[in-house]
Amino acid sequence: MDMKTQSPESRLATLTGNEAAAEACKMARVQVGAFFPIGPSDEVGEKLVQMMRRGELDARVIDLENERSVINAQIVAAQAGVRTSFATNSEGIVFAYQPLFWAPYGRVPIVVHVAHRAMEPPTTIVTDDHDTIIFRDVHWLQFHCENAQDVFDTTLQAYRVAEDHDVLLATSAGKCIRFPTVDVRVFAGRNSTGVRGIRLAEGDDVISLSLLTHNEVDVETRDEYLRAVSARRRLEGSEYEDRPEDRARDEELAARLSAPPFADMAAERASKNVLCAALNRFQSSSSAARSARPASFHDAISSR
Repeated sequence: MDMKTQSPESRLATLTGNEAAAEACKMARVQVGAFFPIGPSDEVGEKLVQMMRRGELDARVIDLENERSVINAQIVAAQAGVRTSFATNSEGIVFAYQPLFWAPYGRVPIVVHVAHRAMEPPTTIVTDDHDTIIFRDVHWLQFHCENAQDVFDTTLQAYRVAEDHDVLLATSAGKCIRFPTVDVRVFAGRNSTGVRGIRLAEGDDVISLSLLTHNEVDVETRDEYLRAVSARRRLEGSEYEDRPEDRARDEELAARLSAPPFADMAAERASKNVLCAALNRFQSSSSAARSARPASFHDAISSR
């Protein structure tokens, strides 16, 4: 039988939830892996160390004395502009409650993976989400994943959401909505079941979820920037043989894109990383998100 070799971009892999989390951290270019062992989450840190030793990830591991110290290290690293990774659960995450409480109120963009484990007593390793639910009123965005593919996709999104972006939802009926992540309602109490991003009509489905950069500019600057972008597009695709005045006007407008603040806005727009969920298949405009297809259970929470 003639077998075709799959390219690295389309490879299939069976991974545990921990392995999927580590793979996503590598794709997200995490630079600091904070580590303190507790099962079953410690496999994430172990996999990251293995990736570093194989030269697949340019990062450093910080091995600290307890989970509280680890979260404090994450906060400091994130404030310095470095992406970090940490995985814990059960008593481990509870031990770090104080800095975990501080992080969202300090608007520090950190991500923590939690492989749910029941709290003691009795000593047990069965699945129980009590270890993260106790953080429902502390302004953490919690993403509860169904399988390892979900872990991989959600981890990439969690980093982008934590770093202050807008959410754009689109439906098959042509309806869409855009809102800042800071406007997402947090868990309100025991009866909270999630956040409704968009209300759907019968038969309508969400076909894409995009995370967009959010620029803080006034309306006048925004309108001038959009006019300059439109002028550049016309210059690239229009004929001006009988319209020299229009060409001169568009050249003048497009030239503004090389001057501040438009130059900074154009550079940010060109380099932004947009994650899209199309028909339940997560893709990315960045080479940092080539997804494998694993299967297991995990959880990720992201501070905002």
